[in-house]
Amino acid sequence: MNKIATYLNEHLLGEVSTAKAVRSYLSDDGGILSITPDMVILPRVTSDIRKVMRFAWQLAEKGHALALTVRGNGTDPTGAGIGKGIVMSNAAHLNRILDVLPKEKLVHVQSGV
Repeated sequence: MNKIATYLNEHLLGEVSTAKAVRSYLSDDGGILSITPDMVILPRVTSDIRKVMRFAWQLAEKGHALALTVRGNGTDPTGAGIGKGIVMSNAAHLNRILDVLPKEKLVHVQSGV
């Protein structure tokens, strides 16, 4: 595992993987395009997402751009859920319906739903 993956694994509640099988599984979406990411992050809580975004921003400030793609279920046919660098898949853990308000016709969900 590379230095970035090791660092993020130590600071996140979710999982960080550079395993070829995991990266290959998330290398395509509902379309015909395929891009294998360098690393996959499965955030467990919203603070994991904030930490990854802050980390990428700090690297960018130092001149090290890190591609970051946030992904839901990966059903979009336009290639929006795939990319080089890091793919952050929210469907693994952030997949709950939080609240249903039928009177207001409103449903609060996590991003992986």
